[in-house]
Amino acid sequence: MSLKQTLDTFFDASNIKNTITHLINNNISDMKDVLFEIASLCLSSSLNIVLGDRGIAFFKKNYSIVLAYEALTVVQIDSLVQLMQVCYEKENYCFSEERGGSICMTILEPTHYTINHTDVLVGLHSVIMSSDIDIIYSKAHLTNILFQRIINMIYIERDCMAEARKIISSQVTQREQKKSNVAD
Repeated sequence: MSLKQTLDTFFDASNIKNTITHLINNNISDMKDVLFEIASLCLSSSLNIVLGDRGIAFFKKNYSIVLAYEALTVVQIDSLVQLMQVCYEKENYCFSEERGGSICMTILEPTHYTINHTDVLVGLHSVIMSSDIDIIYSKAHLTNILFQRIINMIYIERDCMAEARKIISSQVTQREQKKSNVAD
């Protein structure tokens, strides 16, 4: 099991909404604009994993974006266990003591893993649409504002925004068709 395969279990298209939701929920107190900051990290930073007593910390920059262990799926836990076994066999890890006395295990496997930008954008839209805001128009407006900020401040891979909007519009159409089928 490689670090890339492990990260794929957290950031593939089917898990990205769940992962982003848990990253937001577990980092609300550490950030001013949580949704945008996590979106920025997902779209612009390479990833690594640090295992600590609070959970899993992602990203290499000066951020500690923590995903609590209780938020993990069985597949994610299995992939982490396999990665730890491989790193143990290769002696490819180190332990460090953090401020406050917590001990963290850092995976030393070199990586420049980036997440598919289209998956992140679609995942962000899904997070917003599943929020508790009552008015659908407000959710669509919030998504547009977030996407505009992303376009203005972060490098997005070519054609990803158009591809994401296409996927989002097909999801909206499918939801509307389900609603009309239920009403009939």
